[in-house]
This record gives sequence, C-alpha cells and structure tokens, in this order.
Amino acid sequence: MDLKTYANRHPGDPRSASHALIPGLDKALSALIGDLLNRGMLNETLVLVMTDFGRTPKINSTGGRDHWPNCFSMAMAGGGVKGGQVIGASDRRK
Repeated sequence: MDLKTYANRHPGDPRSASHALIPGLDKALSALIGDLLNRGMLNETLVLVMTDFGRTPKINSTGGRDHWPNCFSMAMAGGGVKGGQVIGASDRRK
C-alpha cells in the first residue's frame, strides 16, 4: 500500500498513520539525525518534520480528529536550533 493511502486512514483502522507510518518515521529520523551528528554536520543542517494541516483539539463523533489548518506541529533538529523547547502556542478557539 502506498504512503498516500496509509496517510488517509481514519480512527479504528489498524493501518492508520500511527500504526503504519510513525514507527518507520521514528527509525529513519533517528538514524538521519544520528548520522548527521556523527559526521559533524548537524549544526549546519536543519531537519524539519511537518505536515500540511493540524488536527482539531476536540475528538469528533467517530473517535478521531478533523483537519484543522489553523494550527499544526513541527519538529526541528540541527541547524543551530536549541533542542528541548516548545515555541509558540495555539489559541483557545475550538
């Protein structure tokens, strides 16, 4: 099954992104960051992980979260970015 098909799965489906994609992303991202660090290249390389939309803060009637383009998360590593911090905040809109 291709990435787009997996990424568009919905709650309750065992092939959802959290079950199918996240473990592979975690392994690949860890390997990439470790390799860049070992080669002395992490400080000059910015690694970004982001998506095109976020998810609503409330659970919907099917047990999932709807698309929410007003707020989303991003992970950054390297490129001089200080690790272990949270930058920004969402508002209280539902």
